[in-house]
Amino acid sequence: EDKKIIQEKIIRLIYKAHRIGVKLVTLGSFTSIITDQGKDIVNKVPISITSGNTYTAALCLKSIFKVCDKVGINIDTIKLGIIGATGDIGSICSRILARHVKNVILCSRGIEKETKFISEIRKNAKEEPLIFSNAGEAAKKSDIIICATSSFNVLFHSNDVKPGTIICDLSVPPNVGSNIINSRKDIIVFEGGRASIPSYDSISNETWKTLFPYNSVYGCLAEALVLICAKRIENYSIGRGTITEDKINEIYNLGLKYGFDIADFTYLNYAYTDKDFQNIREIRSNHVDNC
Repeated sequence: EDKKIIQEKIIRLIYKAHRIGVKLVTLGSFTSIITDQGKDIVNKVPISITSGNTYTAALCLKSIFKVCDKVGINIDTIKLGIIGATGDIGSICSRILARHVKNVILCSRGIEKETKFISEIRKNAKEEPLIFSNAGEAAKKSDIIICATSSFNVLFHSNDVKPGTIICDLSVPPNVGSNIINSRKDIIVFEGGRASIPSYDSISNETWKTLFPYNSVYGCLAEALVLICAKRIENYSIGRGTITEDKINEIYNLGLKYGFDIADFTYLNYAYTDKDFQNIREIRSNHVDNC
């Protein structure tokens, strides 16, 4: 009943946007989750909508390759954990990255080893995927962690993370506790799935600058901006399991065409510097992986 009430509120807001001339609405954060990535309301509203998940996934994937380059990681040699691996974004990231990393570690509540999803991963993976339902156990095995959950709770703790670990947090609100950040200076955590937008310096709205410092905009919002620039007023990322690699490449390349790209690496209003990445590079080179 509560879900229905919230969906009705979202629909009313979209109608209000329609009345003032809005052509496309993006469903940010939990508004996409409670509407099943827009599927529950797409036929009940007068304008196009998108969850923004395709561009968020694209930005996440591109940021993983970029951060590996920054810290001198050969992605072919690492163990990569995806917490929330069966979700909309987590599943497409799992499918794509399984082809590149040495070992993919899949973690989700209630995950089962013998499913169609796991079979698809197994076909393309270099080694047998590791399956966990406990995020802490998955984190202990991972060199890079992608958090792609909708959980309000912190799912793993400081002592679950190896020195030199890199964590890409896609969750809104962030899913990696501030205690981990404050107590572990030997890791990097960044808010993934974020885009830089063109002409950021020309924006004078202080609210925008407060919400999106360092020109780091949520991928769900950026997807709508890219589609508007491309005059693609359509229902783009709707429902679970509809993200494909072709669509990821399409929206990412559209973004590049109009001046959008991966945002700089930041977390909780801290912008990482080259010195930070060099520090992680040195920590990783001195750390012996006994896992």
